[in-house]
Amino acid sequence: MDAWKHAVWWGKIDYKGKTVLDLGADIGSTADFFLRKGAKKVVAVEGSQDNFRTLQTNASILKGMIPNVLFIERPSQIEKLILQYDFDIVKMDIEGGEINLFTVKNEIFSKVAEYIVEVHSDKLFDLMLKKCAENNYKIISAKAWSPPVRIIYVRKCQKRVRKRFFLF
Repeated sequence: MDAWKHAVWWGKIDYKGKTVLDLGADIGSTADFFLRKGAKKVVAVEGSQDNFRTLQTNASILKGMIPNVLFIERPSQIEKLILQYDFDIVKMDIEGGEINLFTVKNEIFSKVAEYIVEVHSDKLFDLMLKKCAENNYKIISAKAWSPPVRIIYVRKCQKRVRKRFFLF
Protein backbone atom coordinates (compact mmCIF):
# COMPACT_ATOMS: atom_id res chain seq x y z
CA MET A 1 0.00 0.00 0.00
CA ASP A 2 1.24 3.48 -0.79
CA ALA A 3 2.50 5.62 2.09
CA TRP A 4 0.01 8.37 1.27
CA LYS A 5 -2.89 5.91 1.68
CA HIS A 6 -1.60 4.95 5.13
CA ALA A 7 -1.35 8.62 6.02
CA VAL A 8 -4.94 9.27 4.88
CA TRP A 9 -6.44 6.16 6.50
CA TRP A 10 -4.38 5.64 9.64
CA GLY A 11 -2.62 8.99 10.04
CA LYS A 12 -5.12 10.74 12.32
CA ILE A 13 -3.38 9.51 15.48
CA ASP A 14 -0.18 10.59 17.20
CA TYR A 15 1.70 7.29 17.53
CA LYS A 16 4.81 8.67 19.26
CA GLY A 17 5.83 6.46 22.18
CA LYS A 18 2.63 4.41 22.04
CA THR A 19 1.96 0.67 21.99
CA VAL A 20 -0.30 -0.40 19.11
CA LEU A 21 -2.34 -3.55 18.52
CA ASP A 22 -2.59 -4.07 14.76
CA LEU A 23 -5.44 -6.53 14.13
CA GLY A 24 -5.38 -7.55 10.48
CA ALA A 25 -1.70 -6.75 10.05
CA ASP A 26 -1.39 -8.40 6.62
CA ILE A 27 2.35 -8.42 5.82
CA GLY A 28 3.21 -5.56 8.19
CA SER A 29 2.84 -2.41 6.09
CA THR A 30 0.58 -0.70 8.65
CA ALA A 31 2.87 -1.78 11.52
CA ASP A 32 5.78 -0.29 9.58
CA PHE A 33 3.79 2.95 9.17
CA PHE A 34 3.03 3.10 12.92
CA LEU A 35 6.68 2.49 13.82
CA ARG A 36 7.83 5.16 11.36
CA LYS A 37 5.38 7.54 13.04
CA GLY A 38 7.08 6.87 16.37
CA ALA A 39 5.18 3.94 17.91
CA LYS A 40 7.21 2.27 20.66
CA LYS A 41 5.88 -1.21 19.89
CA VAL A 42 3.39 -2.80 17.48
CA VAL A 43 1.84 -6.20 18.15
CA ALA A 44 0.93 -7.26 14.61
CA VAL A 45 -1.78 -9.93 14.46
CA GLU A 46 -2.52 -11.74 11.20
CA GLY A 47 -4.81 -14.73 10.60
CA SER A 48 -3.57 -15.79 7.16
CA GLN A 49 -0.64 -18.22 7.33
CA ASP A 50 0.69 -17.02 3.97
CA ASN A 51 0.63 -13.36 5.03
CA PHE A 52 2.06 -14.27 8.43
CA ARG A 53 5.18 -15.82 6.89
CA THR A 54 5.92 -12.52 5.14
CA LEU A 55 4.96 -10.60 8.30
CA GLN A 56 7.56 -12.60 10.26
CA THR A 57 10.24 -11.83 7.68
CA ASN A 58 9.36 -8.13 7.79
CA ALA A 59 9.32 -8.14 11.61
CA SER A 60 12.87 -9.47 11.62
CA ILE A 61 14.03 -6.19 10.06
CA LEU A 62 11.58 -3.82 11.77
CA LYS A 63 12.60 -3.09 15.35
CA GLY A 64 9.53 -2.88 17.59
CA MET A 65 7.17 -5.19 15.66
CA ILE A 66 5.96 -8.35 17.41
CA PRO A 67 4.31 -10.71 14.89
CA ASN A 68 1.47 -12.94 16.07
CA VAL A 69 -0.51 -15.46 14.01
CA LEU A 70 -4.10 -15.60 15.21
CA PHE A 71 -7.36 -15.86 13.29
CA ILE A 72 -9.78 -13.66 15.26
CA GLU A 73 -13.05 -15.56 15.68
CA ARG A 74 -14.14 -14.57 19.19
CA PRO A 75 -14.17 -11.43 21.34
CA SER A 76 -12.25 -13.35 24.04
CA GLN A 77 -9.20 -13.46 21.73
CA ILE A 78 -9.13 -9.66 21.54
CA GLU A 79 -9.80 -9.36 25.28
CA LYS A 80 -6.81 -11.59 26.02
CA LEU A 81 -4.54 -9.46 23.83
CA ILE A 82 -5.73 -6.20 25.42
CA LEU A 83 -5.17 -7.62 28.90
CA GLN A 84 -1.76 -9.08 28.00
CA TYR A 85 -0.33 -5.77 26.74
CA ASP A 86 -0.96 -2.19 27.78
CA PHE A 87 -2.19 -0.87 24.41
CA ASP A 88 -2.68 2.81 23.76
CA ILE A 89 -4.17 2.22 20.30
CA VAL A 90 -6.02 -0.62 18.57
CA LYS A 91 -6.19 -0.63 14.77
CA MET A 92 -8.51 -3.20 13.22
CA ASP A 93 -8.95 -4.10 9.56
CA ILE A 94 -10.39 -7.61 9.36
CA GLU A 95 -13.07 -7.75 6.68
CA GLY A 96 -16.23 -8.20 8.78
CA GLY A 97 -14.29 -9.50 11.79
CA GLU A 98 -14.73 -6.23 13.61
CA ILE A 99 -17.98 -7.65 15.08
CA ASN A 100 -15.68 -9.38 17.57
CA LEU A 101 -14.28 -6.03 18.73
CA PHE A 102 -17.74 -4.60 19.27
CA THR A 103 -18.67 -7.49 21.57
CA VAL A 104 -15.56 -7.23 23.77
CA LYS A 105 -16.53 -6.65 27.41
CA ASN A 106 -16.90 -2.93 28.09
CA GLU A 107 -14.49 -2.96 31.03
CA ILE A 108 -11.79 -4.36 28.73
CA PHE A 109 -12.67 -2.31 25.64
CA SER A 110 -12.37 0.90 27.69
CA LYS A 111 -8.76 0.13 28.70
CA VAL A 112 -7.60 1.38 25.28
CA ALA A 113 -7.46 5.15 24.68
CA GLU A 114 -7.86 5.16 20.89
CA TYR A 115 -9.30 2.91 18.22
CA ILE A 116 -9.05 3.17 14.47
CA VAL A 117 -11.26 0.61 12.73
CA GLU A 118 -12.23 -0.21 9.18
CA VAL A 119 -15.91 -1.21 9.25
CA HIS A 120 -17.40 -3.12 6.34
CA SER A 121 -21.13 -2.51 6.61
CA ASP A 122 -23.67 -0.01 7.89
CA LYS A 123 -24.70 -2.51 10.58
CA LEU A 124 -21.11 -2.76 11.85
CA PHE A 125 -20.79 1.03 11.75
CA ASP A 126 -23.91 1.31 13.93
CA LEU A 127 -22.51 -1.30 16.35
CA MET A 128 -19.29 0.69 16.64
CA LEU A 129 -21.23 3.88 17.37
CA LYS A 130 -23.16 2.06 20.08
CA LYS A 131 -19.99 0.59 21.62
CA CYS A 132 -18.33 4.00 21.64
CA ALA A 133 -21.35 5.66 23.26
CA GLU A 134 -21.45 2.97 25.98
CA ASN A 135 -17.78 3.55 26.76
CA ASN A 136 -17.49 7.35 26.50
CA TYR A 137 -15.54 7.56 23.22
CA LYS A 138 -15.73 10.52 20.87
CA ILE A 139 -15.70 10.04 17.10
CA ILE A 140 -12.81 12.03 15.71
CA SER A 141 -13.38 11.05 12.09
CA ALA A 142 -15.47 8.68 10.01
CA LYS A 143 -14.00 8.61 6.52
CA ALA A 144 -15.92 6.80 3.78
CA TRP A 145 -13.53 4.70 1.75
CA SER A 146 -15.76 2.72 -0.58
CA PRO A 147 -19.34 2.68 0.71
CA PRO A 148 -20.30 1.06 2.97
CA VAL A 149 -16.65 0.69 4.08
CA ARG A 150 -15.52 3.41 6.48
CA ILE A 151 -12.41 4.15 8.52
CA ILE A 152 -13.52 5.28 11.99
CA TYR A 153 -11.19 6.94 14.46
CA VAL A 154 -12.37 7.31 18.08
CA ARG A 155 -10.75 8.57 21.26
CA LYS A 156 -11.76 8.00 24.85
CA CYS A 157 -13.12 11.18 26.42
CA GLN A 158 -11.38 12.46 29.50
CA LYS A 159 -13.39 12.13 32.64
CA ARG A 160 -14.39 15.50 33.92
CA VAL A 161 -13.35 16.31 37.42
CA ARG A 162 -15.98 18.27 39.23
CA LYS A 163 -14.56 21.05 41.28
CA ARG A 164 -16.37 21.96 44.42
CA PHE A 165 -16.13 25.37 45.86
CA PHE A 166 -16.90 25.98 49.48
CA LEU A 167 -17.70 29.34 50.93
CA PHE A 168 -16.67 29.75 54.53
